[in-house]
Amino acid sequence: MRRLFAFAVLGLFACAAPSPRPRDRGAGPVDEAPQSPEEAKAARAYERGLEALRGGEYQLAIGRFEALRTRHPYSRYAPLAELRIADALFGQGSFLEAAERYRTFVKLRPTHPEADYAAYREALSLYREAPSDFFLFPPSYEKDLEPIRELTGVLERFLRTYPDSRYAPEARELLAKARRRLALHELYVADFYRRRGHWRGAAGRLETVLRDFSGLGFDARARVELAEAYAHLDPPRLDDARRLLEA
Repeated sequence: MRRLFAFAVLGLFACAAPSPRPRDRGAGPVDEAPQSPEEAKAARAYERGLEALRGGEYQLAIGRFEALRTRHPYSRYAPLAELRIADALFGQGSFLEAAERYRTFVKLRPTHPEADYAAYREALSLYREAPSDFFLFPPSYEKDLEPIRELTGVLERFLRTYPDSRYAPEARELLAKARRRLALHELYVADFYRRRGHWRGAAGRLETVLRDFSGLGFDARARVELAEAYAHLDPPRLDDARRLLEA
């Protein structure tokens, strides 16, 4: 039954995961001023890159955008080409490399009109890279939680920096999913300890759920299991166990 529950949760996350295809915003000139001949060439090169990107020809798109950056480094399209390269990397599944590109874009161009897009896409890249079955692992694999923790930090920073961004609602949804993943892992490890009679370890994990992940739908279960763990400690914490059950 426990295995069925775990796989059901995995299916839920898989269905809820955002599409891997890049959402090109069709970025063009930052204003309507007449373009110089050189800028017009850059614009045409940018459109050719977008054509490949929209068609799913990611390597071709990367090559075209890289060529644009080399030939027109001072064009208004050069920063956009950097961002579209990250989109192409995301589209082909190179999520960590895409995340690094998005992160660098924001670091170098924090006031760019697409900075919030890049910051959100960094988080989305980390979400897609994170292992969907991480909470099935035993405690010795806790290092696999690091991508999820990094993701929550990136999402929290995004929401602090761009609270009014058009991507803020999606970022909040991703953050809730990431925090649920962390909570589920804590519950899994607590159960791992409980079944082996390691009650102090189980209590620590369940305390973490109630302290750090309250309100995600696991409070009632965590209180009952923590009360059981307290009752089995040496010496037992019966008063604390009763308070949990009466809450």
